[in-house]
Amino acid sequence: MKINYSKYITVIIFVFIFSTNMIIYFIINGDFSNTTYFESLLAWGDQLIFYNESLRGTEFRFTSGVNFYSVSMYSVFSEFIVWSILINSIIFALAVDYMLMEKKRYSILYFVLLFPIIFYFSIGFTKEALLILGITILNRHILMNDLKLALFSFVLILIARPFFAIAILPLLISTFRNNIKIMLFLAVTLTPVYFWILQSIFVNSFYADRYLNYENTLRLYFPILSIVGNVIAVAKVYLDIFFAEIIGNVQNSILLSAWFVSFIGIIMNFSRMFSSRSFMFLFIILVISVGPIAHFRYIVPILFVWGYIILPNKYVSSE
Repeated sequence: MKINYSKYITVIIFVFIFSTNMIIYFIINGDFSNTTYFESLLAWGDQLIFYNESLRGTEFRFTSGVNFYSVSMYSVFSEFIVWSILINSIIFALAVDYMLMEKKRYSILYFVLLFPIIFYFSIGFTKEALLILGITILNRHILMNDLKLALFSFVLILIARPFFAIAILPLLISTFRNNIKIMLFLAVTLTPVYFWILQSIFVNSFYADRYLNYENTLRLYFPILSIVGNVIAVAKVYLDIFFAEIIGNVQNSILLSAWFVSFIGIIMNFSRMFSSRSFMFLFIILVISVGPIAHFRYIVPILFVWGYIILPNKYVSSE
């Protein structure tokens, strides 16, 4: 009897991701305790902060730097890092399965090249894995206009990072998606309107001083010149990895590899950058650049999904 492996694709992907993550992690660190993880080169600094906050029971606030998802998960799974690897491997398996529903050439090569990102964001309760799944489901909603997918995507992204939910909220509405070029143009030129709103929300944030740089001054006070401010701000977010003070660490090396994969993909499939979905992802990055914290790591989940959808289709598409 011939086995239909397509029925078990999610399980197969999960087993591969989970087993590979476990093997690589054990080779690097030797055991699966949280203590060893926080002392290793694989640990991003904010993970220890979230872990300590989970022990203190810090109240979550929308404008604080405390990540609700990470703190909540660490409060439940406080002993062994294997739990985060297990949960994140499930999340990534679902994300990859959703992405594979859209048939693309070079899909296997794409995920192989980005496996360092999958591995890195599978360790610790990082928000990026959940964001990638949320953005993947958002992409399915854009293709299918399914309200259930839209709500599911919004909830996942809201849990992972509330500010991202603001960025994707307009894309849940078909009228906005159908007029994305016009809306993106308005967003670029009328930045002072929503820039002032978001600045007001985060005025008491620890990171509020980041609004005082050159490009943000243009975006806040000068409607026409805000176009220039937006270009500078988005470029700085994308190029942030090259100016990070800790270049050479494991984390930045992995993020840098993601940058090169996305850059090569954009160059090779440049014509597809002008599709309607590409403008939607550009809109998300634009809104994110308005937040008090904006760096390359924040757009990795977007590039992870965006890079896949601009790959050549296996079959002729009407898009």
